[in-house]
Amino acid sequence: MSNFLQDNFNTGTGGESIVDGTYTANIGKTYSKVGTAYGYQRLASGNGIRGSSGGSNLVINNVIPIGANYEVKLTFVYHGTATDIGCYVRCAAANTGSYFAEYQAGSNKRWALFVYNGTSSTLLGSISYALTTGTTYTVRVSAIGTQISAYYSANGGTEVQIASATNSVISATNYAGMIQYGYGITPTDTTYPTGTELIAYYNNTVQGSMLLMF
Repeated sequence: MSNFLQDNFNTGTGGESIVDGTYTANIGKTYSKVGTAYGYQRLASGNGIRGSSGGSNLVINNVIPIGANYEVKLTFVYHGTATDIGCYVRCAAANTGSYFAEYQAGSNKRWALFVYNGTSSTLLGSISYALTTGTTYTVRVSAIGTQISAYYSANGGTEVQIASATNSVISATNYAGMIQYGYGITPTDTTYPTGTELIAYYNNTVQGSMLLMF
C-alpha cells in the first residue's frame, strides 16, 4: 500500500485548530471543515485531537487522491466518554456525498457502514459492539470500484468485518476524512493518550503503476 495521507497529530505547538489553515498532516496537506460541520483542536500532550464543539466535527484533508479506489483508517483510544467516531472515503467537500464507517455510541452501540447521498445516510451494514475504556481501536473503510467495505480491530488484533456492500451512489474521488460527534473527552481536559492516527492509502491491486507518481 502507498500512503497519500498520514497524520499522528504530533506536530505544531499544540492547542491549535487543525482547520485553521496552518496545521499540516505529517503526510498530506491542511484540513478543512466539511459543509457546516465544526473542526478539531489538537492537544499539546501526546499525539491526540479532540472535537472543537459538542456537535459534528467532520473534516477532510485537502490532499487530492489520484483515483477513487482507496482506503481510510482511523486509530483512536476510547476514554469512556460516549461519542460517535469514524472515517470517510470519497467525502465531498460540500458534504454532498460520502461513504463512512464509524462507531456509534449511545443506545446503538455498534460499528456501522453508511453511504451519504447529500440528503440522508443509508445503513449498509452493522454489528453490535461495546467499547472498553483504555482500549485502542482502528476502524477502516474501503472503496474499490463499487465494492464498499468496513472493518474494525481492537489493540492491534485481527480485523473483523463490519459490513461489505455493492454501492454506486458515490463514484467521485473526493477526499479522505474523519468525524467525531462531540468533544470525545471532557472539554476542559488538556491531556490525551498517544495513539490517534489517520491514514489513507491506495489499493495497490487496483491503482497499479500509478503509484510510481509518488
